[in-house]
Amino acid sequence: MIDTLRASRRLQEAGFEEAQADALVGVLADDLADSVATKSDIALLEERLNARIDALEQRMIIRLGGLVALATGLTIAAIAIAA
Repeated sequence: MIDTLRASRRLQEAGFEEAQADALVGVLADDLADSVATKSDIALLEERLNARIDALEQRMIIRLGGLVALATGLTIAAIAIAA
């Protein structure tokens, strides 16, 4: 998050009047608050992504198991036909 006091002081040092600096920093802080992700936002996103990755891994394992079973069945059938 933006350090509003520090930003206002820096603007004042650059020649802004206190009221102008405070107003500008206030507008920026309000706008940034709505569009910048916080650490908790990122942590929540990470949890959600990890849950989806886990679900996809489980689906892949199930499908791979099915393919292995199918390949085994076809191999056994081919051997039985050839014999």
